[in-house]
Amino acid sequence: MLEKLKQLKSQAKEEISKSSNLDILREAEVKYLGRKSELSSVMHSLATLNEEERRRVGPASNSLKKELEEMVLLKRKSFTNTSSIDLTLPGVPIKIGHKHPITQFLEKVEDVFVSMGFEVVDGPEVESDEYNFDLLNIPKDHPARDMWDTYYLTEKQKNRETEEQRNKKTEKLLLRTHTSPVQLRAMGTRKPPVRIIVPGRVFRHEATDAGHEKNFYQCEGFVIDKNVSLANLISTLRIFIKRIFGEKMEIRVRPSYFPFVEPGIEVDMSCLICGGKGCSACKKSGWVEVLGAGMIHRKVLENMAKVGGANPPSPRLRRTGWNPKEYSGFAFGLGIDRFAMLYYGINDIRLFYGGDLRFVEQF
Repeated sequence: MLEKLKQLKSQAKEEISKSSNLDILREAEVKYLGRKSELSSVMHSLATLNEEERRRVGPASNSLKKELEEMVLLKRKSFTNTSSIDLTLPGVPIKIGHKHPITQFLEKVEDVFVSMGFEVVDGPEVESDEYNFDLLNIPKDHPARDMWDTYYLTEKQKNRETEEQRNKKTEKLLLRTHTSPVQLRAMGTRKPPVRIIVPGRVFRHEATDAGHEKNFYQCEGFVIDKNVSLANLISTLRIFIKRIFGEKMEIRVRPSYFPFVEPGIEVDMSCLICGGKGCSACKKSGWVEVLGAGMIHRKVLENMAKVGGANPPSPRLRRTGWNPKEYSGFAFGLGIDRFAMLYYGINDIRLFYGGDLRFVEQF
């Protein structure tokens, strides 16, 4: 019986190893491991053997069965790994994300200003009270400093110290309400002439509706040089708007007030919906307000010179030492979100921040 198992083992291993496909392998498996195989017959005949023969034949037949089963399994895996996979077929495409519509539009804005010679500068979103307000000629009683407009980050001290004493001990930190503080930080390491834009996120504590969000994107821009005039400002903004919205787009300038510019202006552009004829979207005026601007206030220019002059706020800032009386400049600020709404024809600013892929994937 043992000799029979030895011959069976030799034949089975030879046929299994020479199997060229899964069908032939299946035939060999049935032949040597099936219910009607010779090995199965040997195992069923164990009951007819005496005790000594069972002790020798039983373990040998079980060992052979296990060995052949493992051999069949390995052979089947080899066919699965080679014959059923065509390595020349293209792979499954991996779905990747794309830029958010706000980012896409912001890059368009940057491209226009860079082509006009502007430098792109970034700044911190967590600002000091001094840079966000004081140095920009925004007095203590200005509405923008009200607690309902600004997110302050430092906690109030609970003792009875005066406000002046508290200010000396700790610097008030806040989430910037505009990108204008970067004007001062940029001029800490530069001196005129400069052309700079500052894109970035700002934060204001206000009610959320179709036209307002708690955080949104702005793009600040300013130019400082000798003999800079209001005409230069209007010309720059006209070129920018025409390059974004088309050469047929017209602008209108109105006087306005901002504490960090003098004189201040607001810029309107032709309504995109009615083409300037008047509709409900533009309140029958034919114009849509898009940005604020003006000539940089003399006090702000002086503060810029101080930041980069004799007493810089940080020892890492080099002292540029320029005379603000020799220069003039203009500044402007536009809301990227609202411009993007006009550009893409979107009627609710909250769609940008809702995280709905059905909206985002349209761009």
